[in-house]
Amino acid sequence: MKRKYVVLFLFSIMLLTGCANIASMRASIQLKSARKYLLSEDYEKAIVRLNKAIKIEPKNVESYILLVDTYQKVGDIDKAGKTLNMAKKINNMSGENLDKIKEKEAELNAFVNISEPSGEYSKPITIYLTNKNNYEIHYTVENDSNDILMPDTKYITPISIKREGTYLLKTYTTDDAGKKYDEVSVKYKIKNKKSEDNKSTIKVGTKEDIERINSNPDGSYELTNDIDLGDWEPIGTEERPFKGRLLGNGHTIKFRINKNTSDSYNAGLFGVINGGTVSDLIIYTDIDLQVGGNDTLMANSAGICGKLLNGTIEKCLVKGEILTLGTGNAYARSGGITASAENESVISNCVVEADVKASSNDYNTMAAGISPWLDSSAIDRCIVRGQIYGSNDIGYTYVGGIAASGDNGKVDSSIVETTDIDGYGNSLLLDTISNFAMCKGNIALQQGTKNGYVTYNELRNMDTYIKMGWDFINDWKMDSNSEITLIY
Repeated sequence: MKRKYVVLFLFSIMLLTGCANIASMRASIQLKSARKYLLSEDYEKAIVRLNKAIKIEPKNVESYILLVDTYQKVGDIDKAGKTLNMAKKINNMSGENLDKIKEKEAELNAFVNISEPSGEYSKPITIYLTNKNNYEIHYTVENDSNDILMPDTKYITPISIKREGTYLLKTYTTDDAGKKYDEVSVKYKIKNKKSEDNKSTIKVGTKEDIERINSNPDGSYELTNDIDLGDWEPIGTEERPFKGRLLGNGHTIKFRINKNTSDSYNAGLFGVINGGTVSDLIIYTDIDLQVGGNDTLMANSAGICGKLLNGTIEKCLVKGEILTLGTGNAYARSGGITASAENESVISNCVVEADVKASSNDYNTMAAGISPWLDSSAIDRCIVRGQIYGSNDIGYTYVGGIAASGDNGKVDSSIVETTDIDGYGNSLLLDTISNFAMCKGNIALQQGTKNGYVTYNELRNMDTYIKMGWDFINDWKMDSNSEITLIY
């Protein structure tokens, strides 16, 4: 009988040992598979395999350490920390393994925690970077063509990725002594889901399509082709302004306006925009507007619209020549984007490479690269590269690189990349930017400006723009000639 119990005991030991060996073999298979995925940088599948290995063999410290390393690679420091806490609960751990965990824990605190994991997203994402030790965080962003969109940059504000494409975000930290800690990188694929609003968007591909906007100025429109409008009558008037949305998709519209009238007139692709939006559009224009008469009149000329009321213009490029002449009792205003921005309008991320000129006989003249009159509105991150000129025989002349005059206007982080700003008249206000409620972070190539003179070489350095908060992931890029251009 005693012999029988001994045999059963030995059999149980063998069975348990065999089960342990089987579990160890199964865990080993998962570890081997995880390492294979790590070599191909398929971190998501590696994480799945490592978690399985831990579930099969929960006392294998090697699996925990490898899982922590993998979470580090994808910037998920929170999960890496939780994995270490699980490992610390293993009973009867050797001193060597305990030291490994403590060393990994100290290392973990130096790494960057990335809020959004690698993967595919159906909408724009915002990424937050943090570090437990409050070390300085740096990052770079590349696209799938290995183009560096953002060079090595100190992290200050959250990173937004809005445009479709594949992006690689690389991060690292430096401590107070300047020591650099290993890089953490993640890959994102943005594939924006089409919204319900797109179903009601009207495709525009011909001159006739553009002209039909007049019959439905509240609609949403999207350009599908470059269009040459030839001689043009602007869309939208004071009585029936454009209130809709036009998305240019980086396409070009060409037009010319040659107008001589005794009535007030707003010249541009649009005459008057009230509450509407124009974006991602390139304009080539030749405007020659003359307004004159005995009544008090207004002559407004610009590439996008003559007058902007509570509207938005973003990511637009204007080229060509814009000339406004006021005779008799007519004011004359010429702008690259609009001649007048009022009622909380916003103009952002725009470039003007047009020559902008205004002249009048008796009444005031205004000329500026973006908007000569800025009333309770804002201009942000814009570039002016064309010639700006204004003249007047009797009245006042206001000339500015970005804007010329206004009331409670705001100009921020914009650039006057021209030295050709000039004018004459009875009284002259000549400056790159003047007379506004807020005017900060703006720079100019013209010496003598009170708003931040820079050299030509500084304008060819991306750091100049990054310090001003320009977005080189979604809005801007530096071309092969080191010139800043828009991304469409």
